[in-house]
Amino acid sequence: MKKSLKIIFILLIPFKINLIGQEVITKEIIGEVSFLTTQNIYVKFEDASLLTEGDTIYIKRDGDLLPLLIVKFLSSTSAAGTSIGETEVQTNEKVYAYVKEINIEISEIEPHEITPEKTLGEANESQEIKPALIHQTREKISGRISVQSYTNLSNSDGISDFQRWRYSLSFNAENISDSPLSFNSYIIFAYRADDWANVSSNIGRNLKVYDLAVDYKLSKNFNIKLGRSVNRKISNLGSVDGIQLEYGFGNFFSGLIAGSRPNFSDYGYNAKLFQFGGFFGRTDTTGSGNIENSLGVFQQTNDFKTDRRFLYFQHTNTAIEKTFFMLSTEFDLFKRELGVDKNTFAFTSLFLSARYAPDRIVSFSLSYDARRNVIYYETFKSLVDSVIENHTRQGLRFRTNIRPLNNVMIGLSAGYRFLRADLKPSKNFNASLAYSKIPLIEASSSVFYTYLQSSYLTGSVIGVRLSKYFTNPNIDFSFAYRNTSYEYFGRRFKLTENSFTADCSFLILRPLFLTLSFEGTFQEKRTYSRVLIDLTARI
Repeated sequence: MKKSLKIIFILLIPFKINLIGQEVITKEIIGEVSFLTTQNIYVKFEDASLLTEGDTIYIKRDGDLLPLLIVKFLSSTSAAGTSIGETEVQTNEKVYAYVKEINIEISEIEPHEITPEKTLGEANESQEIKPALIHQTREKISGRISVQSYTNLSNSDGISDFQRWRYSLSFNAENISDSPLSFNSYIIFAYRADDWANVSSNIGRNLKVYDLAVDYKLSKNFNIKLGRSVNRKISNLGSVDGIQLEYGFGNFFSGLIAGSRPNFSDYGYNAKLFQFGGFFGRTDTTGSGNIENSLGVFQQTNDFKTDRRFLYFQHTNTAIEKTFFMLSTEFDLFKRELGVDKNTFAFTSLFLSARYAPDRIVSFSLSYDARRNVIYYETFKSLVDSVIENHTRQGLRFRTNIRPLNNVMIGLSAGYRFLRADLKPSKNFNASLAYSKIPLIEASSSVFYTYLQSSYLTGSVIGVRLSKYFTNPNIDFSFAYRNTSYEYFGRRFKLTENSFTADCSFLILRPLFLTLSFEGTFQEKRTYSRVLIDLTARI
């Protein structure tokens, strides 16, 4: 019976642990867009440690919470991933992540575990120890499956009520059965309930596969990956449908890719969008950190005709104690003028980011980005024909976090961004104050303020949030209020709205969560209500 169950779990949802006890924590993490590339979106948080690969990060549009990107890789304070849909986003915009953390006490007895009472010699007498297995990486299984119902209600005649369903599956199996084989996947199926007739006629339009790949480690330094995946060393390239080879030798690493890009319209598979290239880099370890440099050249095609050819360089540096520095840049190597293909070396994008945290009390960060419009000469011919001037967007961002007391956090940030075509630069200022473990009620609270000014609007957002976690039963509850006031210059129109949000998350059965969320937005003549029901199971 145990053998049968193990086979089923390997094929479906492998599960190799005995759960003794667990604690549920639900948190809303608020961050901001820090950098945009041709394929990915980078976001920054004060603390991204609760996020995992495959999580969804959201952005708000007219009070609606819309999925923005799928997390593909993480650091302690930032995340990046593939964008979802066609939502337009700018740097410094607020983003939201909702995470549920399970602290699990695990009890697992291996078939040949050596206890303290049994010496290695005694173990050799009772069983054969295979040296080839001693250095192998152990199997690690993780995953999440969720079902969400999102209902939008409004009293406006011009906006119809609707309900959306969203199913997601994230499953990762590293070193399956202690072998060199690994598997990763992240799949979403979402649709509006009133549009099922169109959805059923073309399921692929609503089924999004963001990650589906197998990885086999041929040796300690050489591995091969097949399927759809994002390579962290060439993250600017986005998802690759095909084969990826990577080889390490000493401090150096190199890799080759060959495959295709996902469709721009529905993120489906399209063999005509063939792409290939390679990268090379070096990692050095210093006394207090690492230095990594990587250089790559890639050619992207459409129907095997050159769509784009570019070079990118990435540098990360933690060699100086308590600092982090990153530089990323791209150069286009191909252009088409009056129907004639030419080689070129044109700057496309530049991103610089630096962070300094001398101690746990205060930290500073500064970023600068400049990005031109990326031109795909085959995919968007009509757009290319209409391009007269390729503007560069430039932005500067400064942020500091101050922790004067253990339970108090103060955040201050300011941003400045401009295009030559803008009537005036865009400016923003953000301030926040968070206090955890309020005496007597043991709750956490935060207040925040944002001021925005751009070519077409000026306004502010102010809000407060209170959250409380109850250990018995495991329930996480939060309540928030937000006031938004925008004045649009062109239309001479002023928007004022008040929003109230209530969230409740609790454990039904280990490890099954239920989250209920309600948000009401009230304008002068219109009201909007949103109800979210989320059922999630984590492995």
